[in-house]
Amino acid sequence: MSNQAEPAPALMPAQKAVTVYEELRSRILAGTLECGDWLRAEALADELGVSRTPIREAFRQLHADGLIEIVPNRGARVARISDEDLESTYELHALLEGYAARRAAEQDLADTERLAELCAEMERAQTSGAADRFDELTRLNLEFHGDIHRASGNVVLPGMIAGFAQRSLVRHTFATYTPAEIERALADHRVMTEAIAAGDSALAEAVMRSHVLSARATLRRQLSQLDTDENAS
Repeated sequence: MSNQAEPAPALMPAQKAVTVYEELRSRILAGTLECGDWLRAEALADELGVSRTPIREAFRQLHADGLIEIVPNRGARVARISDEDLESTYELHALLEGYAARRAAEQDLADTERLAELCAEMERAQTSGAADRFDELTRLNLEFHGDIHRASGNVVLPGMIAGFAQRSLVRHTFATYTPAEIERALADHRVMTEAIAAGDSALAEAVMRSHVLSARATLRRQLSQLDTDENAS
């Protein structure tokens, strides 16, 4: 009997499309692909080692998800957001996140030691100077918020928030924050952690809502700069 490993089976076309979709979705949500970035099918096909057919299929699904937009005669790019959508998305996101923080403080289900550890890890990442520090900040931030969502004790809430978070996070990443904005965001995390640990539900909710709406202000600035850059080109 041969001990030689069997070669991995080739992916079927539908599987390739799913793999491409998941990779691009991950990049968009992580902020590696930012709001307004163009997605070049030919370059992506070369990079991912697939034909253009799975790329087009992935584009269709990403467009259906609202993560990219198809611009006639130009191609696909990471989705922009209208002023109206910006307001409504963040208002609802802030309400849900605030509710999650309030419930987490009331239910006493949160692992506040872990939340404090995540705060410290984000602070270290911020000052590390590493090339991937913004990716690390984004990852840790998602874990921090996810822990609060689960600590709310409401099994429906994490899924509800995920939809709004996807629409919000796709359009900004910590790479777009100013140093002062990052410091404020990380300080918010510390206050939220302390409020949840103390069972101060009103403070936890208020700080969380302010935290989410501050991200909206950052995005407004980013979109304004994108418009300026496009008008100048």
